[in-house]
Amino acid sequence: MSSRVVALARMRFFGLFGLNRLLHSEGGAERKKAAVLCAIAVCVAAFAFALSTSISYELAVAGLARALPAIAVLLCTLVVLMLTFLKSSGVLAGADDYDIVMSLPVTPAQVVVSRVAAVYFADALICAIVIVPASVVLAVQGATGAAGIVFLLASCLAVPVIPMVVALALGTVVTLVSAHSRRSNVLSLVLSTILVLVIVAATGALNQAMMELGATVCVPNGQARCEECPLKNLCRGHRDGIELEFPKKAAKKPRRVEERTVLVLLRGDDRAIRKRPPKGLLSGLYELPNLSGHLSREEVLEYLKEEGFSPLHIWELPGAKHIFSHVEWQMTGYQVRLEDKETSPSFLWNRTGWSRNIPFPPPLRPMWTS
Repeated sequence: MSSRVVALARMRFFGLFGLNRLLHSEGGAERKKAAVLCAIAVCVAAFAFALSTSISYELAVAGLARALPAIAVLLCTLVVLMLTFLKSSGVLAGADDYDIVMSLPVTPAQVVVSRVAAVYFADALICAIVIVPASVVLAVQGATGAAGIVFLLASCLAVPVIPMVVALALGTVVTLVSAHSRRSNVLSLVLSTILVLVIVAATGALNQAMMELGATVCVPNGQARCEECPLKNLCRGHRDGIELEFPKKAAKKPRRVEERTVLVLLRGDDRAIRKRPPKGLLSGLYELPNLSGHLSREEVLEYLKEEGFSPLHIWELPGAKHIFSHVEWQMTGYQVRLEDKETSPSFLWNRTGWSRNIPFPPPLRPMWTS
């Protein structure tokens, strides 16, 4: 590639992202506008990179690490096809800078090659945003060796070629057809819209077909119907005889067990209650006083004395258990009779009970009624 083609391609590539205006504009307002556009482009690229990383990680956690390369390549192909087609009218047939370019000592062939090269490098950058995070996730998960990682990274240069050529060909056809119309811009817009809708419909049909395949053949809660599958000759799981091992579900985390000692403090006809913190489990509800661990009678009496109480009688209550989605409470309890005038700033005193006028959590209701 000659130096002239390289210079034209670099100029064209920078123009795609507004860098030419940022670097060479003389007016301050023009530079500010270009800086804003460049900043937006960087933010979009960073968001796409983060999203690609997140999706790759979730797929790897779901047991689909081996499918990551194929998914990344397919996604890159679709994105490059769509974006290149939308920009294709200005690549080969664009005349926005025709006078300036043709005044240079270059041939039309060099101009065409430089424009295609600029589009190719932009598409390769898009592929890198998708493929590099997938490669990193594969390396961290240990799903493939160094050679596989290198091959996947190198695919950033090969993947955009075919969709780019197809998109440029389609864009050229649309431009040639619409050029013979009096309203070429309108016709070009209509044809481009139709082709984009066809591509979207095709990808939607593929997605629907894969969903139906998973719902009717690769059923998640039953035996796979491999003999009915049209893709059984391409399925690695079927070939290796491990199709019944999928999908691999992550093991459920063991439920955390918490031991609690619940206190039913009686002061005449009143019972002590307190409000739970505004955040966390059972946030904002009222509860009976309770302590971490299974405490002995002596430990409970010592705690009450520290709170300023003089217990008159103490009875042990039957144990209880309550299971949340991620926590299990194993509760023991004591009922303690206090002097009628004793109080503490740590507690409120309620006579009517949880069923009347306070939001009281179900786990502690058995202790209240004991």
